[in-house]
Amino acid sequence: MAAWTWRFENGDGAETQPAVQPEEFTTQGDAESWLGEQWRALLAGGTDRVHLLEEDKLVYGPLSLSEAAATDVSEPALTADEETAVPGDTSQPPGRGRDSQPVEPGQGLGIGGLG
Repeated sequence: MAAWTWRFENGDGAETQPAVQPEEFTTQGDAESWLGEQWRALLAGGTDRVHLLEEDKLVYGPLSLSEAAATDVSEPALTADEETAVPGDTSQPPGRGRDSQPVEPGQGLGIGGLG
């Protein structure tokens, strides 16, 4: 069974000890839920960003905890850079157009006469 862990970094990118000691998680969801509950304490303790690992493989990151606090959101925001971005991922959230503008009802997709 895979072990999911977090790597903690300060603002300079140096690895740091977290203010709240995590466990090894058995699922990605458990690891992410723990972070959602603990990110404020981690930030207060000097952790500025985290990376999620499955065994020794980087899954994603960095997640900026300080950016989440600055925007006063309940969960950290993924800060994707060229090293961690998924090549070819052009997915959009539901209800959004390619240019990130809301899709209005009745606007249609313009595919083969549909919409």
